[in-house]
Amino acid sequence: MNSIAYIKKLAAKIVRAQTSYDNGVPFMSNSRFDSIKNEFRNIAPNHSLNQTAGGGKHLLSLNNEPFEEWYPTLPDRTALVIQPKIDGVALALRYISGNLTKAWTRSGRDVTRYAMLVPNIPHQIDRGQVFECRGELYAFNEPAPSSQRKAAAELRKKAPSCKNLKFCSFEIFNFSGSEPQMLNVLHELGFQIPTTYQTSNPAEVEDLHQKWMDGKVFSEYPTDGIVAKVSSGELKGYLGANSVSPNWGLALK
Repeated sequence: MNSIAYIKKLAAKIVRAQTSYDNGVPFMSNSRFDSIKNEFRNIAPNHSLNQTAGGGKHLLSLNNEPFEEWYPTLPDRTALVIQPKIDGVALALRYISGNLTKAWTRSGRDVTRYAMLVPNIPHQIDRGQVFECRGELYAFNEPAPSSQRKAAAELRKKAPSCKNLKFCSFEIFNFSGSEPQMLNVLHELGFQIPTTYQTSNPAEVEDLHQKWMDGKVFSEYPTDGIVAKVSSGELKGYLGANSVSPNWGLALK
């Protein structure tokens, strides 16, 4: 079905969902939003909603299928990293010749002037050429989901201060090394990185999930779950991603 009426209906749904997300009151999951956006992109590829304002990469959402169904699809004893699922606003940064030149949200909205005001986002890094990373912008000393709402609200202000926001980076685009290597690069460049555990034992993942629910791990962040990701860069490249989410990572809520 790709009638004009249906395209208009999908476009209206996307705009309403994105507006609610930007206002800190999302009414659908990230995976559902990405599914709708992908359908819209397929049937109306030239529509203005499909043009990324920031000229940057689309920020995928993590799948949240049961861990006990996802992990057996991986090679035996696959090494994983476990991190907090920070409840904030997805943010990507672009540096050219070491200078911060662009910041954009999941919707592609250009928020560069806001990123410049976040205290722990470096304006300059020791990296030549083009360097792009992503992470989560959140309000510290705030619980989830208040953290996400306040971060989104700050990004709407005409005269923002952003002094109560932090950025935690966990991914370098097009990085071929392992997760620990990637985190080490981010740390050396001056980015805040998440507390990270490493394991190849699925029982330990379940144990960390239970400890998160009991408030015993990742309590320094506003979280709405934990994240399990394949550690090997080579395996991540092999597993790839679909149009909605990477196949090498999972959210456990």
